[in-house]
Amino acid sequence: MILSQLATPALASALALCASVFSTQSQSPAPAARSNASSQGLPSLERANTLSLADLVRRRDLWPTRVKLLKDARLDQTTWFRAGEELPLATFDGSNVGLDEGTFLFEWPVAGTDMLERTRAAAAALSQEAFELTFEKLRTQPELWPLRVKLSAAQRFSDNSVVPAGRELAVRFFEGAELAVYDRVLANYFTVEPQHTDLIALARARLDVPKEQRAPFFVRSLSAALEAPDPALVQRLAGADYVLVYSGRLGCPRCEAFTPLLREAYARLGSAPPPSKFEFVYLSSDPSAESAAKHAAEAQLPGGRIAFDRRLEAANLMAIPQQLLPGVLVFDRQGALVERNHPSGGSPSASEVLLSFEALLKKPAPVRQ
Repeated sequence: MILSQLATPALASALALCASVFSTQSQSPAPAARSNASSQGLPSLERANTLSLADLVRRRDLWPTRVKLLKDARLDQTTWFRAGEELPLATFDGSNVGLDEGTFLFEWPVAGTDMLERTRAAAAALSQEAFELTFEKLRTQPELWPLRVKLSAAQRFSDNSVVPAGRELAVRFFEGAELAVYDRVLANYFTVEPQHTDLIALARARLDVPKEQRAPFFVRSLSAALEAPDPALVQRLAGADYVLVYSGRLGCPRCEAFTPLLREAYARLGSAPPPSKFEFVYLSSDPSAESAAKHAAEAQLPGGRIAFDRRLEAANLMAIPQQLLPGVLVFDRQGALVERNHPSGGSPSASEVLLSFEALLKKPAPVRQ
């Protein structure tokens, strides 16, 4: 049965479902994932076969990207597909799969495809730890998040713009069950269902990294978004227990009054390093890259600086509202907001947060998990 035509708005949303993380062509298990499996042992095929249909409906992280038709599929007098032909998988409800022809979606009995066989084979090939990593669990384990993901299905929007399959996107954060990403080509951000990307495959590959070496996503994301970072700065940021993010712009009188305090604090903390490690990062609120560069140079801002065109790639920094500048936000290394000045100019002030930050650094360094 044909579900909808490509021209309809409903299908633009439905097509976004045409994804999973195990492509039979381009997303074979990475070497790291195979190493992980061999070191920890594989779940048996028998265990994978015990997954019920309800389990398979729920476990979208195991769905293949494409499925093969086992018999000829004739939809009407003019539309049919040969046995052995592969089509992108869009949906699965336990009885039927939704397949993407390219201009429309149609339902077909799952028994008429190799969808269940492929799904269970993918499950059986995973290590126990990788098998247990679902999208729901991944949301709470940012140390496994990659910095960038690749789309496995095109994303279509109401303004007729299209982000094609294969496009690489910067990961920002999870917004509920969806993944917030940024596309440099369109210079825009949006959310995508995680199964429409290779997120879970990349996260499972990171399971091979020893836990003590899994740097939190927050500090990795900020490091990747820095403007011309030097190795020493990247190392300090990677090892920081706390990060102070300063937001300002050129021509802001309050910013001009605050930046000398920021420089003095940075110099003071650098000359007598406190127990807790730290770094400062500047996030521009300027209207242009030229204005941002001029402000950073004139203010002689300490620490690192987020590149103007990568501000939306720096974790969730741009998603935090700040009505009145300057903005001073203190994060722990996991990206949890510890303290900030009042976004509308109330209490605490920027200078009060700076003093509180210095006091925080003098306490014993937090125990890292």
